[in-house]
Amino acid sequence: MHLSGQLSDWSINDLLQIMQVTKKTGSLDIEGERRGRVHFREGRVTGAELTGFDGAHTGSDRAGVADILYVLSSVAEGSFSVGAGNTIRLYRYALAGADDVSGVADLDDAAPVREAGKELVLDLDSLVASEGLTLDNIEGMTLGPRLPDGGRALLLVSDNNFTPGQVSQFLLFSADGVGPAA
Repeated sequence: MHLSGQLSDWSINDLLQIMQVTKKTGSLDIEGERRGRVHFREGRVTGAELTGFDGAHTGSDRAGVADILYVLSSVAEGSFSVGAGNTIRLYRYALAGADDVSGVADLDDAAPVREAGKELVLDLDSLVASEGLTLDNIEGMTLGPRLPDGGRALLLVSDNNFTPGQVSQFLLFSADGVGPAA
């Protein structure tokens, strides 16, 4: 579910009720005079974050979350989005045939250049649909050893940032045609 709009049309309380009734997992992002994020798991609020003129605050206990929700409920102008989440795509780039522009100060003033090739290798949104996976903020990626199928181990990792609405994840894939031959 992706929902976005203006806070003048939808109150924070309306949005919280939608998340609860539909038992959604994800986050509600608020952008206005203050910025905030409310985390949900199966419709229940699990944490909240608030950024404003006096710094950043994180709440994971009832009192902290309630305080942040109270402040966010007073934000009447701005925008919101639910379900925007993280979109993670991995691409393979081919530099062969592309122009070297490392010495060009401003590409807008340069002659037309041949761009590098770009091919989508993995769109993790497909895992969301087929495996029911909730993507979080992938922060690391490494290649591992060759696997029995001949591919290289590709490991993606995220941490929970000590925030109740986020999860730590390790995602392991077999990647073909990556790295030097074994």
